Amino acid sequence: MSRLSLICENDVCSLVPQNNIEIKITDVYDGDTFTFVHLFHNIPISLNLRLFGVNAPERRNQVASKETSLEKQAGILVGNHVRSLICNKILKCSITDWDKYGGRVLGTIEFQHDGNTMDLSEYLISKRFVKRYDGKKKDSYTDEELRYIIEHCK
Repeated sequence: MSRLSLICENDVCSLVPQNNIEIKITDVYDGDTFTFVHLFHNIPISLNLRLFGVNAPERRNQVASKETSLEKQAGILVGNHVRSLICNKILKCSITDWDKYGGRVLGTIEFQHDGNTMDLSEYLISKRFVKRYDGKKKDSYTDEELRYIIEHCK
């Protein structure tokens, strides 16, 4: 990975990946999507970040059903848990690229938990609150997985 920079030429700016930048998480949408602010040459820039390598249960579903109701409940709980861990904190982040849909960057986040520096993706995987995701087809959550999250993510 290279360094994140806003490269500006002829008033056109582009984002280039960077390691280990300081960011402040200003909003948590769900367990894998956040808004952050980064100071670039003392100018705050705000971007949305998709956590690299994981997929959290969705808060909003296209089809209303019993299954999606469980997923929505689990998604809200995971989002709230992540919010309690990282929101309004200064954290280290490595940005790899734009996500496949554009509009968000992909990255990893380090945070402090019980006195240890941890990778947020690995922490959430170890708790079984998210699934690994390689950027291709997302695996659906089973009812059993969602009930586990609902029971343990409080």
